[in-house]
Amino acid sequence: MVFEYFSEGKRIVGRVLWLSIINALLSLLSISELIKVITFRGIHYGLKVTLPKPVPLLWDFVSLPKVNAYLLPLPLSILLGYLVTIFYSFIIGGYLGTILCMIKDIGKCDFLEYCRRYFKSILGYSLLWYTLIVILITFPSSPLVIALIILYFVIYYFIYATPFIIVSQSLDLKRALSLSVEVAKEREFLYYALTYALVTLMISIPLTVITVNGKFGGIMAGLLFSSVPALWLSASTMVLIVKVVEKTT
Repeated sequence: MVFEYFSEGKRIVGRVLWLSIINALLSLLSISELIKVITFRGIHYGLKVTLPKPVPLLWDFVSLPKVNAYLLPLPLSILLGYLVTIFYSFIIGGYLGTILCMIKDIGKCDFLEYCRRYFKSILGYSLLWYTLIVILITFPSSPLVIALIILYFVIYYFIYATPFIIVSQSLDLKRALSLSVEVAKEREFLYYALTYALVTLMISIPLTVITVNGKFGGIMAGLLFSSVPALWLSASTMVLIVKVVEKTT
């Protein structure tokens, strides 16, 4: 049953292929990731596993080398991250709204209208998670950090459906969070998350080698090879959310 979502997602991709440009462009806004790849010296291999995201980026499929290289002081980097998060939140609404439009065969899709319509609720969700990440990276190194990271992934599993629900059900943040927790209890939801994680792991093997070891050329190749699979995963997740929510409500 889980594979049906990925199959339907593949069908949707063919109708909104232009959205893959957004995956590539947003990936280029991740300055720290770009710096780590460009400044790395040597040969790097690795694996990366992720859970579903509204707009997967190249870096969700790339295991980055451990390189301490920053253009800006940490406080300014964090501030820049908040600004990027605001822009990212605006785009998510249009991106997911357009995918939903294709799933439901609505006809005329208005990307900018979807951006405006869902911006407030998605922004609240995005700021919540970015703030949690900031706490994790600024927290002193201690055993508590490991516990926080585990807690982060557990919580994320239960509420990652929130932006998809905001768009597909036209709900505010509070109600979408509550519904996300409910659908996360479904066995089908768990199977999908595990399959998604396996897919990202498989994609990460060649993409890590290409992107990190190829430097500038590798980044361009990584963007090219990751954007369509990223769109496919977003479309598949939206198909899942739409169908699972119908069953649970």
